[in-house]
This record gives sequence, C-alpha cells and structure tokens, in this order.
Amino acid sequence: MVCQYCGREQRISLPQPAQTPQPQPQPYPYPYPRQAQSDGSLPWRAILGSGTILLAIFFFVAVRWLGNTAPTSIERAAIGQQPRATPIAPVAGAPDAWLSDAPVFLKSANDSPVLVGVAGFPNVGHQLSALSGETGQVLWRAPANNSAQAYTDGGSALLLADNNQLSRYDARSGKKLWTISVTDFIHDVTFGPNCASVYLSVDKILGIALETAQASPCTPVAPAAARIVRDELKDYRAVSGDLSVVGSLRADPKPINPEPTRLAVQVSRAGRVLWEAAPASLEPVWTSNGFRRSMTLTPAGVFVFGRHSGDGLSRRVLLDLSTGRSIYDLAGTTKVESRIYLASAGAMVFVSHDGRLEAYRAATGALVWLVGGER
Repeated sequence: MVCQYCGREQRISLPQPAQTPQPQPQPYPYPYPRQAQSDGSLPWRAILGSGTILLAIFFFVAVRWLGNTAPTSIERAAIGQQPRATPIAPVAGAPDAWLSDAPVFLKSANDSPVLVGVAGFPNVGHQLSALSGETGQVLWRAPANNSAQAYTDGGSALLLADNNQLSRYDARSGKKLWTISVTDFIHDVTFGPNCASVYLSVDKILGIALETAQASPCTPVAPAAARIVRDELKDYRAVSGDLSVVGSLRADPKPINPEPTRLAVQVSRAGRVLWEAAPASLEPVWTSNGFRRSMTLTPAGVFVFGRHSGDGLSRRVLLDLSTGRSIYDLAGTTKVESRIYLASAGAMVFVSHDGRLEAYRAATGALVWLVGGER
C-alpha cells in the first residue's frame, strides 16, 4: 500500500483463493470402455464410435455381396489397383446348325443314345458336340472345323478326321487325347479291336492303335471305303430276326408320262417276298451330291423319310414290318433340298438335312427335338 500523505509504500500479503485441480486427459475409449459408468450407461462418444464401426462393416459386407465378392472401386483404390472391365463369358446356348452327315453314336451308361457330330453355336463357332438322344441337350463340346467328320465304334472310341489330321477324343468329357497328321486326305475311318483302319486312297490304308496313335495292323469289322464310293447308289439292307429288309428305288417303266420315282421297301423271309410298298406321298431327294436311301429299320417298323412332290416339304412314313401297311404318314413344315441322312438308335430316329438335325419318336412320328431351325 502507498500512503497518500508521506508517500511511503508497504507490501501486504493477501490470502489467495484455493486452486481447483484440473482433470488429467483420459485416453479415448476405443472401441468401447472396458467398464460401464456408475449409472450403468456407456459414454456417448463410445456409443457413437461403435455405431460408426458397425455401419462401416455393414456397408462393406453389402457392397461385397452385391458385387459378387469382386473388389469395388473404393477397394481397388485402397490397394492401388486400376478399375478394369469384367470379361463377359460367351453364352453358347443350344446349337443352331448341324454340319455333320448322319450322326454317329457313343455308348452311354443308361442305354440312352448319345449322338456325336459337328454343330454350329451362336457366338462360339463350330464345335465337336455330344448330344443326348432323348433331349438334345449338349453334354460336352470341343472346337472343330466345319469340314471335320466324326467316327465312332459305337462304344467309347471317338475319332475326328479333318483333311489329313486325325484326332482322338475322350467320349465322356470331350478332351482331346492325341492328334496325328497322315500323308493324304482321310476318306473314311472304320474300327477293329482297339484299332482303327484309315482309308487314304486305294493303295493307302493305314492301321492305327487307338491308345498310342502308332501305326499298327488293324482288321476292321467293316472295310473302309472312299467317300465317293460310300455315296454311290446302293440298296438299303437290314435284318430283323428271319426277315430281310431291302430299301431301293422304284421307277415307272412307262416311256410316256411316267410316275415319279418312289422309295420302295421289300420284306422277305427265306428268299420269299412277303410284301412290297412304295408310298406315293413322298419322293426321294436327289441332289448334285447324289442320293442316299432315306430309310431305316426301327423296333416299330421301317421308317421312310423324303419330301412331297408338290410342295417339297418333308414327309415321313412308318411301315409295319409284318404287313407293309402305313402306320402313319405325316407331313413336316420344312423344305427338303439337300441329301438326307438317317440313323436310328432304340426308339428314336435321327434325320439330318439342310443343316438341321431332327429327332423323332419312331413309333408315333412325333418330333421330339431339333437342331438348326424352329420347331
């Protein structure tokens, strides 16, 4: 204090107010405090932090699920990857063309026919394909050229000939087992015990062991023949018990206004003709490549396929094996302009023509499925 009269200064100590101790900073309870507060509740910051984390986890799982486990753009940025377009796998669907001749068959576990041949697929191309004879479903497929021809022994041996190349495929999966090149164009392939006989020309018939693809002597069950010989006119012949079935052409001998040439069927027993039939509703199909007898023997009777002479639409007839009468005579909706190939297996008949493969139930003539056109 300073006296205002004499100017003398004197210091006096005054009591200081008590200092309130400041609370020390506590660490942030992450992810949540180990113990609750005295009132049994969690701090609001802990609740907010936990909710944020749970929301982030939910968002991450949802994004991954919607993206089918593919990294999102956020994830790619986090790990330093650049976004890229997802490749689109081609969808083959059903084949839209049949490029082989008559289908050949493989043995299946349930005795249902399995057909093999070269088919065309949209957006995929030509494929060696195995089809279920009952449904037409594709069992497997492998790349092939449209000029290739498939050959089987009716069991598990499957060979594909393409010009001067011969390949073997696994009958169950379609996996290629081996490929060899030969010295000439392959005209035909037939089979013997564990071997194949490859017809190259009149003086070149090559025997091949199926397992090793090495040259090996082979005595085929049926002799191989050049394709031009295979397509020459010859009668269709089949045997059912003691009955002999012959399919041929019947021409009208009249010199003026003759009737059209017909497909004729003759059945005999011990050399004695039991019946003959030449359905007038259909005619054989002639093309620049020749003619094939378009008929086949089935358990239901003799199935004959041709076209109507008026509109050119397909026609199919089933003849009773005992009497020769027509069990059915049905018209199709597709024009027939190319050579016809027939093959039968069990209760089914398979007809290929004009880039199509049609499967019929022999007993009823019903079209079950087809490849290469609208039903």
